Amino acid sequence: MRLAAEAVVAAARSASEGRSQAVVLRTLHVLLLRFPGAVALQLQHYHRELLERALSFGSAARLQVEQQASQQHGHGHGAGQGTHGSAPQAHGSVSHGSKDLFLVQLYGLTVAGALSDAAVFGPDVRTALHSAVDTVLTPTAAALAGVSPGVNGGSTPFLNSVSVLHAHVLGCMAGIVRHLAEAGDGVSYDESAGPGARLGVGCCRYACHCCFIHDSVRGADVLAAVRAVASLLALGGGADGVNATDRDGCGVLHLLAVSGMAPLLAAYITAAGPSLDFLRRTRAGSNALQMARSRKHSAAVEVGRA
Repeated sequence: MRLAAEAVVAAARSASEGRSQAVVLRTLHVLLLRFPGAVALQLQHYHRELLERALSFGSAARLQVEQQASQQHGHGHGAGQGTHGSAPQAHGSVSHGSKDLFLVQLYGLTVAGALSDAAVFGPDVRTALHSAVDTVLTPTAAALAGVSPGVNGGSTPFLNSVSVLHAHVLGCMAGIVRHLAEAGDGVSYDESAGPGARLGVGCCRYACHCCFIHDSVRGADVLAAVRAVASLLALGGGADGVNATDRDGCGVLHLLAVSGMAPLLAAYITAAGPSLDFLRRTRAGSNALQMARSRKHSAAVEVGRA
């Protein structure tokens, strides 16, 4: 286990592009999921470094996905594509780079959530998480917002670590949901179904040594990411953190409801707990249940009612 942990750390330090970052994060996810205590013991010395790298890898992938989505949105409006406006996204769903970015965001969340588990890594994980956010995410967020980070290891009052973390988590979750929506129906999220419960996204045309990262993603891993989102939001912003929203007033609950992904919605509701506000409305004036109903997502509506 010590050799495995050291190998992952070494790989994380040298991972400079999406493929290798996805491999590192997926490996960490498997180790932390199956051997949390043993891995925590070996990774204690590298805890903050790995947390920073998980956030850094995920942030880079998120920004790239958001940039691609913005370009596609502008292209669709400029070309006046009408009913074919979703064509660029559909094409992206089978691109090789799209699969890598999806995996980096997915496992970036699960790894960050696992590394922030106080039961495994001790009571100081919240401090470590905020410190990692200020080190990795805040400078980029400040640059994009046109403000300067604070000089005391933190950020300006209007760009604190909580808001930066929430924006990162919500952005990654939006990218994941968008990618899953392009995979079509028939995805199984039954965690007891074993190896057959797979999610096929994209395709593999790489050399044989890349086959590990291009195996189908388990539905259970997506559920793990949803639970990690609830954990990170709450750890960052307290009990009400699970209701965090973006600038449009859309939170994870709204995002999953409007997507119609009932299993993911149910997992988030359970993980978020009693602090989840089902009546919170977006800036457009709709709550999550109304959004699911307007899209005729009957399964998501039933989950929301339950």
